[in-house]
Amino acid sequence: MLHSKRSQQPSAKPYQWSRSRIEEQQTQPLPKGNLAFHAFLRAHKLSSLDVSLASGVRYLMLWNIEQNNPVCHAHALRVRSALYSMTGFLYQGPIAVHGERQEKHVTTQRPTRR
Repeated sequence: MLHSKRSQQPSAKPYQWSRSRIEEQQTQPLPKGNLAFHAFLRAHKLSSLDVSLASGVRYLMLWNIEQNNPVCHAHALRVRSALYSMTGFLYQGPIAVHGERQEKHVTTQRPTRR
């Protein structure tokens, strides 16, 4: 058997980016809503139902936070407090609150442990 030697030449045409190739690729839509809240729940393996039960607020309030719809100030504080007690980490992401402009969000100071 004779084996022919293949030439070890680099490919004739290196890959080049083209707008048409990028536009043809399949993509997934970005989720709408509060991405920071989703990421926090996912990072700590929590469900909205868990947080709802721990915070004592209705599940609909958690859904509103996930969708970036405004909730009342008291509910936002209860959710933040529950997240802290469940994870040990303070959620510092945005939560839209009624009566405030969308740029402002509820923030809390770190709770003190006794």
